[in-house]
Parts: sequence; structure tokens; C-alpha cells
Amino acid sequence: PGIHQATLGWKHDFSPHVHFDTGAGPSYVKTQGQDGKWGYNGHAKLNYAIEHGAFNLGVDKTYAVHNFSGTSTGGTIDAWMVNGGFNYQFYAHFSSGLFASYADQDHQDAIVDTSGTPADYHEKIYSAGISMKYGFWRWYTLTLGYTFTRQDTDNTLVFGYNENRLYLTLGAKNELFRW
Repeated sequence: PGIHQATLGWKHDFSPHVHFDTGAGPSYVKTQGQDGKWGYNGHAKLNYAIEHGAFNLGVDKTYAVHNFSGTSTGGTIDAWMVNGGFNYQFYAHFSSGLFASYADQDHQDAIVDTSGTPADYHEKIYSAGISMKYGFWRWYTLTLGYTFTRQDTDNTLVFGYNENRLYLTLGAKNELFRW
């Protein structure tokens, strides 16, 4: 059981400020007790850099295993995702970011209840957020952020939801050695 993907891509810098990346290829999914299924994957990303920041826009197409139950019998997810964002560096150690995304997912042969009966359903997921990051003492970062997520579904056994998440994270990184 598993998923196998191959992607052939192309990257191009149209100017010192405009960068483009795209790729596509086949996907093969095999889950326990089911025949293998073929799909495709792909992505396209555009980045526009300004003096202290960047705008980005992306589209992704994925074909993956639905593994909600923690087993390999969960069917497949055929999804399209669109996302965009803006990051800005205010000072040497202080930056901020905004993002928004939309995902459209088709779930096929997903096990969503205790009877084990496969079901097909559709989900739409909307997300937006903002964050502020402060770097200090050379290796540490403190991030404060907020995200809002809304999930809509046509399946009566999988409930849609709205989520508001406020988070504060402390991170540390250090280069241990160089090659």
C-alpha cells in the first residue's frame, strides 16, 4: 500500500524580482483491499520580490491516500489548492506575514464511520492568517499568529467546522556543522 508520484518541473527567473516554478506528473495510489488508482499531481508558483518583502501565489493539484483512521484502507483524496501570501521584513529582526488559501477536495472510498462502508464526499476548506516574528539572541525566534479555517462538507458523517487559532511559538535553530 502507498502512493507513488513522479514530477517533472521547470523553474525560471523572469527578472531579479519575478520567479516562477511549475511541475506536473502522474500519481499512483494503492490501498489495502482495493485496486490501484492513477491520478496526477502538479504545481505552479509565482513569487514577486520587493525590497523588504515578497508576494507569492500558488496552485497545487494532489492525489493522495485518505488516511484519517490511521490505517491504509482509507481511499483517496483528489485535491486542488490555491494559496497566496505576503511577507514583509520591517527591521532586521522583525517581520510579518499574511496568507489566504482555498482547497477543494474529492474523497473517494473513504471510511468515515464504524461500519467500514466506503463513502465518497466533497470538502471545501478556506483559511486565512497573519503572523509576526521577532528574532533575538542570534538563534531564537518568537512568533505570534492567528489563523481562521472553515471547512464545508457534503457528508453528514463528517462535520464542517470553523476554527479560530491564536498561537505563540518559541523557536531555536543553530548550525551544528558544515559539509
